[in-house]
Amino acid sequence: MLSHGDGNLDNWHWHDFIGTIYALDWEFAGHSDAAYDAAELIEHPSARAIDDDLWLALLPELGVTDGQARRRFVAARRTAALRWLAVRWKRRDTNASALEQQLHRTRSLITGDHG
Repeated sequence: MLSHGDGNLDNWHWHDFIGTIYALDWEFAGHSDAAYDAAELIEHPSARAIDDDLWLALLPELGVTDGQARRRFVAARRTAALRWLAVRWKRRDTNASALEQQLHRTRSLITGDHG
């Protein structure tokens, strides 16, 4: 399936008048699946403003509907969290707290100690 490829919530626009969401900035578009797309969206740092329980409740709406997709989603979440840990590591001298938060999040996803 065609994937937007960028989970940054700044790239999504809600149009109140017609009740539609638009995806902006298709720079990273490509082939993916719903499970990876959902994981990338949920693990993007901009998504931290939304509680994980709410995100997880939305999984069926995001296309993660069966056991196989759910297993792929869990693995993809770990992958996305590790990617953001690497990004935060590169900026550790200017934003140590973001690195610490991402390290904690990544550990919890890897160990299974999360929501």
